[in-house]
Amino acid sequence: MAVGDAYQSAAFAIDSLLTWQGITVVAATADERANALTKLNLAYREVNRGVYTDEQGRDQHHTFSWLHLPNTADMDYAAAAFACDLPADFGGMIEEPVHQYSTTSPKAGVRLRYISPNDMYQRQRDATTSGVPTYYTVRAKTFAATDLSTYELVIDPPSDVAITVTIRYRQTPALLTDSVNVYPRGLSGIGDLILQCAKAREELVSGQVEGPESRRFARMFRAYVREDQEVIGDQDLQESLAEEDTGLSV
Repeated sequence: MAVGDAYQSAAFAIDSLLTWQGITVVAATADERANALTKLNLAYREVNRGVYTDEQGRDQHHTFSWLHLPNTADMDYAAAAFACDLPADFGGMIEEPVHQYSTTSPKAGVRLRYISPNDMYQRQRDATTSGVPTYYTVRAKTFAATDLSTYELVIDPPSDVAITVTIRYRQTPALLTDSVNVYPRGLSGIGDLILQCAKAREELVSGQVEGPESRRFARMFRAYVREDQEVIGDQDLQESLAEEDTGLSV
């Protein structure tokens, strides 16, 4: 991809980071490219977290517009089942789930109410019967060093019949891969921001605190936040729903 293009591919970002590290791109080994990709993915995750320091030195959090990209999923529960795996790209609920207890029942489309994972554990411990689901929570299922964490949607009480629960959720951006056809999610210039974040992280690892790369990344990040705020217009809309509403903190 040509230098100066608005959107830079993951492969272009890897080439740029290798060059900054003093590694000749055409001579780079597979391990060197893989290491560069890992550093860029760590930077990508850090950018998406949206935590930064403003000009007054105050810690701030910004939820980027592309993290609100909605998706829907139908989750099928067998009778007496209380948990179902959430989609791999699940990044938090946009609204409360609804369940189809019966296609002919007046209870069809009932919204579930959120409770904390601890409260759900207590309810499951004390539960003795199944019935019409009323509550839900989101809890972690697996953690892997080489992949994204996975989550499951837990309902209570478990249904006494097979049901479908429909959710609307925010998508977590997929990890980058070494390809000219893979692009990070974001506004124009997101590739530059991720690359600069990777440089700042490398600078910090080398023992240089608040060096020139970190200062440049901080300036770029603040400018990028301002640009993203203009996309939505209403800054309040960029804040994620509270954890008690989504079942998953950002």
